[in-house]
Formats: sequence, structure tokens, C-alpha cells
Amino acid sequence: MEKRAQQAELVMTPEQKIDLLIETGSRANHRLDHVEERMDDFEENRRLETGDYTTVSRGVSRAVNFYVRDRHLQLTKEQRSALYKDINGGLNQVCGVRARIQIKAKDFDKAMKYIDDWRPSTATKMLIQQTELPLAGVAGD
Repeated sequence: MEKRAQQAELVMTPEQKIDLLIETGSRANHRLDHVEERMDDFEENRRLETGDYTTVSRGVSRAVNFYVRDRHLQLTKEQRSALYKDINGGLNQVCGVRARIQIKAKDFDKAMKYIDDWRPSTATKMLIQQTELPLAGVAGD
């Protein structure tokens, strides 16, 4: 485009030169807008960094352990697994992903809020209570 402009410069009127400058600037702005849109999309949809993912994972464990301790429960591995399935299922649903590892950086605060507010569903609590194993001491909720 520069070569074309230099060759045509000798025979261009001032108005044509201005039009060429405007056209060139418009194309550059369009390209820049496209690059900015792609960068914004990339930033919004990037996955959690390792440290943030670790924070989410620890938060999940802490929430389950707190629930168990707070209610003085003695759970089997299967019962505890039901609690993890409950919190992870809700977390994935809230963040719009199929697996925790897919949580996007933009949803980190939302994920942590969900973890802080989590309580097992009634269905999960009933499944734990119905499990007829000797360690399943379920205190009132």
C-alpha cells in the first residue's frame, strides 16, 4: 500500500491523499479492533492458573471437612464421596463447566463464593443417612 501511495503521490490531488490516509487509518483501526476483541476473548476464557486451581481444590476439601466436623459425622469413604460429588457437581453447574479443571479464570470469585456458601443437597444428606453402615453417625442438621 505504501508503494502504491508513493507511486500515486506524484499525480494525486490533496483530497485523494487525504482519502488514502483515511482509508489506511481505517484499515489499521479495524485490524487493531479485531486483535483487541481476540485478546479480550482469550483473557475471559482462559482456564485457572495452577495456584488458583489449587485454591479451589483446597476450598472444596475444607468445605466438606467443615461440614463433617461441624455435625460430628463419622462417615465411610462412600458417604464422604457423596459429599464431594455434591459440591463438585454444584460448582461445575454454577461455573458452566463439565469438570472442575475447566473453570475459567473469570469465574474464580464465583467458584469461591459457591464453595463458601455450599451446603449438601437434601438428596445427598438423605443418601448418607440411608447408607446402613456402622460408621454412619449423622447428627442433626
